Amino acid sequence: MAARLRVRHQNDIREKIRAGLLVKRLEDHVVEDVPMADSQVRAALGLLKKIVPDLQAVENSGDPDAPMHMVIGWANPQSK
Repeated sequence: MAARLRVRHQNDIREKIRAGLLVKRLEDHVVEDVPMADSQVRAALGLLKKIVPDLQAVENSGDPDAPMHMVIGWANPQSK
């Protein structure tokens, strides 16, 4: 018997499927001239905003006299 997916995982998959369907419908409306009412477009965009996070620009700023030093990589516990 196959193991059950975690409930949280199932919800994530459902949200992705719904988002995919909304995007496909909006693409068809724009590219293939599939008719949609204004209210349908607004509703689809509103739902997408709740499902898919917006990408935002992030600026890292600090004191120019004491600049930050950021190292990204694997931690090496032997180097201490």
